[in-house]
Amino acid sequence: MLQINRRAADALSAELPDHFQHLSSDSPGGRLNTPVRQRRRSGSMSHQDVHHDEAAACVLALMVAANGRIDPREIQALEALRAFERLGVRRERFLELARGCLDDIGSTLCECSWLRSPALAYIDALLDRVDDPARRVLVCRLAAAVITADGCISVDERMVYSHVLGRWRISQSMVTQAILHDPTR
Repeated sequence: MLQINRRAADALSAELPDHFQHLSSDSPGGRLNTPVRQRRRSGSMSHQDVHHDEAAACVLALMVAANGRIDPREIQALEALRAFERLGVRRERFLELARGCLDDIGSTLCECSWLRSPALAYIDALLDRVDDPARRVLVCRLAAAVITADGCISVDERMVYSHVLGRWRISQSMVTQAILHDPTR
């Protein structure tokens, strides 16, 4: 695991908006061990609030929120693919996760044409919570449906989707195979 020296951690921490402060680290355990009540700011969701079983759903919720809004066409596409059932969450809980991601990060992604370090830290922390390779491919397959549901792929959606594929080492052909072999398509 990459160790960040104290000076670098302090510099990164100074750049983070308040609702990303829980991602910085003062020590190896850092603020990640801080109670949720102390970490949360202005009602935003922390990925630490998400149960491990919901981590895959939270990554998909991030994809829904990536373009700065929750599009009903994306939710309909997920319903058609039985995504909520397959990920083990109720539709209402998924929407709650998506709103939390939107509050935490979705609206800031469209501010530039690359993922800034606070956004990367947030996204990577979510991605690292999904450790099952089959579940990762399923999330990417469902994410492909999300980002194409409205007929256009935004820059934000493309950035996050590409980062997810790269971080998880999943190729486009693996996603294509998952789509072709998906019984719900």
